[in-house]
Amino acid sequence: MDKNIKTILHYYWFSLDKPADVEKYHELCVMLGGLNLEKFASKSERNHLWYKDTIKPLDGHEVELETRFLYNNQWNTAPVADGELGLRVFDWAEAIYPDNNIKEGQWLEQTDEMLALRRENWKCHWCGEVTPKVWFLKPYECPICRAVGMRSLVTNENLLPDGIKEMIDGISEGEILAARYEAFQAQYKAPEKPDGIPLDDWEQSSEFKYGQVWERVAKRYAEELKNGRASKRL
Repeated sequence: MDKNIKTILHYYWFSLDKPADVEKYHELCVMLGGLNLEKFASKSERNHLWYKDTIKPLDGHEVELETRFLYNNQWNTAPVADGELGLRVFDWAEAIYPDNNIKEGQWLEQTDEMLALRRENWKCHWCGEVTPKVWFLKPYECPICRAVGMRSLVTNENLLPDGIKEMIDGISEGEILAARYEAFQAQYKAPEKPDGIPLDDWEQSSEFKYGQVWERVAKRYAEELKNGRASKRL
């Protein structure tokens, strides 16, 4: 899943006080809406410089998207223009300016590879791990941290097994938190090294690595619970 993929980035700028731009902007919105893209609108003092200096020079050019971390509406790019860092680009993004007639933004051509990655993978709503659907031993249970409830990379909705929503109706948030904390304490402790296995070999094993992940998740959740920041995980 870590293989980079490529697509084309497009930049746009319209002034809606010009009739020709009104028509072109409307056509663009209809086209992007037909691709089921939702516009990410952002307000920032640096928006104009960002689009002028960074995004506009990439208009019509190929960009390389990283696939280690997946999101439902955005991507990280590989380093561009001989830089050391990549960019955060969106399927469709637009700046919010005081003059509402100015429409400046960017969008990405949606390739078959991009669509397939989101369609064929789920993202854990707890630990954030992106995992192919075929890896799941139990429906909607993260194979890394074992949390129940995955997030769709297509709709961004939480996916829960049949009956889970009904099961938690009427249960207080405190009871859910307590049950989840007990589950982490019981299930997500890093396993001890078996006798007869060299330490170096053990630390390279999947059992040890997954155990470390589970333990880190448990500690983080316990800290959130202690500080009153934890929320429902189901």
